[in-house]
Amino acid sequence: MFNLSGIKPAKEIEIGDQEALDALISDQIDAMIQVAGYPVRLFKEFGNPSGFHLIPLTNKRILELYSPSLIPRKTYQWQKSSIDTAAVKAVLITIDYDGNVCDLIGKLGETITNNIDWLRQNGHPKWKTVDLDFKMPRWKRSTCIKGPQ
Repeated sequence: MFNLSGIKPAKEIEIGDQEALDALISDQIDAMIQVAGYPVRLFKEFGNPSGFHLIPLTNKRILELYSPSLIPRKTYQWQKSSIDTAAVKAVLITIDYDGNVCDLIGKLGETITNNIDWLRQNGHPKWKTVDLDFKMPRWKRSTCIKGPQ
């Protein structure tokens, strides 16, 4: 994200999510990048920190690679307005297996397909936005997954 935006941080460190959030709250770092589907549990669980806010992603180069999206107002109790962001598609991928592994991958795909309504009602809120018919550009659907190609 930094490279795409032309931002050159003074120092870039890779640490875990909770450690990054703790460092941000205690002013040890200035910002953190979190790639996750909202609502992010980490952000919901830490109350209402002073001065904490999400930064909109509006950079053209980022939005050319990723789909524009919006984090709705009040997704988090401390979030006062909707935030422009970018959606990173999540996909189930596999190597072109055959035999038993292919059967297992097919069963996983079938289980998700057959239970999508339940997942949308009871699972993580992101299941509500899952489009099982979405065609990923430059990707070929595995022959392990049955159904429309």
